[in-house]
Amino acid sequence: MTCCTIQFHVLTLSYFTCVCVCRKMFVGGLSWETTKEKLQTYFSKYGEVVDCVVMRNSETGKSRGFGFVSFRDAACVTIVLSDGPHELDGRKVLYKLY
Repeated sequence: MTCCTIQFHVLTLSYFTCVCVCRKMFVGGLSWETTKEKLQTYFSKYGEVVDCVVMRNSETGKSRGFGFVSFRDAACVTIVLSDGPHELDGRKVLYKLY
């Protein structure tokens, strides 16, 4: 399942473009020390972060090493994707559209 909204722009009767308007990103390879606050602070330099979460093990409370970041503006995601690689808490993190 994805949060992307697909918008079609008809240019001619036989050709169209498809623009994916995604505001949510998967961020993987996080350090065990990376907190929600650190993740939000890092990605806030690209635009307004409206939601941010570091996934944790429900039994131990330890980080599972990945999380999600949602921006108010989809253009921020494009900037993040083009500005990599990204390093947080001494680790290069993986990032992709969700």
